[in-house]
Amino acid sequence: MHLAIDINSHKIIAAKFNASNITGGEVRPNLLKQIRRKINEISAYGAYDTRPCYETIHIKRVVPLILPEKVATFGKQGHQRNLAISYQKLYGLNQH
Repeated sequence: MHLAIDINSHKIIAAKFNASNITGGEVRPNLLKQIRRKINEISAYGAYDTRPCYETIHIKRVVPLILPEKVATFGKQGHQRNLAISYQKLYGLNQH
């Protein structure tokens, strides 16, 4: 089960159930499409670091706060995830 939760009210604003063979990255765009209200930021873990997720996030004009996978590489200039990769490399995030 994947949930979108308003961090101020703690209310669930979207939910998506999926089969065990479906990844979070495949579910996330559909979860975001359910949200009708204005949202400012999206926080998620590396499984959501996918092109379809970023495309949906871009369409909704939301700031992504997604920690990329350890092996993430820079994309096109100006792509939203490049900033996250920069922080990851600068601060040593995901260094388990």
